[in-house]
Amino acid sequence: MSSSASHVTPSDEMLWQQQSHAITWMRFPLLMLMVLGHVYCILPSSRVVDWQVMGAGDIYRLIYNVIIHGICEPAVPAFFVLSGYLMFKPRGEWNLPQWKSQLGRRVNTLLVPYLLWSLIALLLMLLMGWIGGRWLLDGVTPVSLLWAQLSHYLDGTFINYAGLETGFYFPLNRPLWFVRDLMVNCLLAPVVWWLMRTLRHAFVPVVGALLVFDLMPNVLGYSTSSLGWWSLGGWLALNHKLLFATLKPLRVVAAVVTVLTIVPATCDMGLPSMAVSVLGGLLTASIIVDVLTLFYALHQRGIAPWASQMSSAAFFVYAIHLTAPIATLNLALAHAGASHNLAVMLACYVAQAAVLLLVSLACYWLCHRLFPRLTSLLTGRR
Repeated sequence: MSSSASHVTPSDEMLWQQQSHAITWMRFPLLMLMVLGHVYCILPSSRVVDWQVMGAGDIYRLIYNVIIHGICEPAVPAFFVLSGYLMFKPRGEWNLPQWKSQLGRRVNTLLVPYLLWSLIALLLMLLMGWIGGRWLLDGVTPVSLLWAQLSHYLDGTFINYAGLETGFYFPLNRPLWFVRDLMVNCLLAPVVWWLMRTLRHAFVPVVGALLVFDLMPNVLGYSTSSLGWWSLGGWLALNHKLLFATLKPLRVVAAVVTVLTIVPATCDMGLPSMAVSVLGGLLTASIIVDVLTLFYALHQRGIAPWASQMSSAAFFVYAIHLTAPIATLNLALAHAGASHNLAVMLACYVAQAAVLLLVSLACYWLCHRLFPRLTSLLTGRR
């Protein structure tokens, strides 16, 4: 394979290290986008916009959908691309012993935080139920509430892997579906590696088409589209491609696609469902290129160098921001911002995002000060 600006050998450690530093820096802004994607809509959540009237509510929904579904949601597959890239980043040839070593490290970085945060989410749900008098008002006992939450946890985490049901289920701590799917992807790495080696350069268009046309089957209780984006990142690493040098020539095309698709893909314009799915896939792919190349440029210019030290805080914020107390605060702020005035609704949206981040960061600071060892476990020793 010929050498080029987007192709290096495994021994070219300096270039790999530069990319590694950039990816570390990106974790914080990407996780913040994922958190902002969970700001609750002030109006009844809907992608329907009355294009003829375009009142304050319609303009708010347009802005909300473009930000949440058009910009923030693709941050998740972007993270999967980076994670797959790091999984298959070669130091020599990728092999099964290396895979086993990587799995061992991911016990600390993924599995332990996942289990601990699930337990915390359950305890906080019980606490909020007790504070709200839920057991008395609804006739629900602590035991039945506990069983209901555990059943939901099992549905979203384990039961579907036995094939008892199909569809996409969330774990007890909803944002951690990302971590759950990432763990499954890591377990499937040898299968993905075999497919990449077998299909070679056909792998990218095949997987890309499955993602864009929304043909990835949603089975076994996790989002298989996560496997698609993750494997595309892995393919680049396995073929010794520099990620950001590979994406950089695509920036202009990606920007054009984003401009053309972001509104019809995120707001109801009466298009056929298949067309919306395809536009959504194209938008996701273009936003991934837009966001990763933008963040890489910002990192190269030395902007916000402190972000590289925020991986631990970012993971903590992501894990805690939809636990029962903070989710309740998020919902209360959304209700408080209900208005017929566009300026008020937009100001409330900004306030919701700021409060969500600040409260979550305050929880991290407090936990880190009082329980540093626990915080280390909760953040995967990042």
